[in-house]
Amino acid sequence: MHMTAIIPPRALDRDRAPNRIGQLVIIFVLILIFIVTAARRIWELRIVAEQTSVMHTVGALHSAIGIQVMERVLRGGLEGVAAMEHANPMDYLDPERMPGNYQQLDGPVPAEQLTPRRWYFEPQQGILIYRVDNGDYLETELPGPPRIRFQLQLRYDDANGNGHYDAGIDSLGGVGMVALEPYRWLAP
Repeated sequence: MHMTAIIPPRALDRDRAPNRIGQLVIIFVLILIFIVTAARRIWELRIVAEQTSVMHTVGALHSAIGIQVMERVLRGGLEGVAAMEHANPMDYLDPERMPGNYQQLDGPVPAEQLTPRRWYFEPQQGILIYRVDNGDYLETELPGPPRIRFQLQLRYDDANGNGHYDAGIDSLGGVGMVALEPYRWLAP
């Protein structure tokens, strides 16, 4: 007669219990690593998305300004371009391309009161402002909250040296949207 030992089910569970806890700990640690990695990557993508959005809007504005310059030159010559100095570049965008995060201001507003991730136009000085949300990834000389400022400025030869364009005296070369302070996006 052959005898087989019967091991009660509870004895097997006690032997496997430490093994199961170790497996659960390993699974928990792997899930935690995945969550931290994914959260970091999502944060980086958010920063890149803001940078890309700003670069796209700036590119669209340059194109719209170029089209407006050509239209004015064709209608009335180069002198029609002079009226574009310090104008709102957003006015030249096709309404379908207008950023949803754009607002025209009534007057100067302290930079601290500007909402991040928004474009603003300040009409008294003719300055287009983008208030950056992820300022740690923007390098600029502009003090205060992180932002980029642009202005439409005439390109001309200042024949009389007085620092501003004089029709009939100075040679007008065009108009362009220029950054008032140098800036550079940093990689996340």
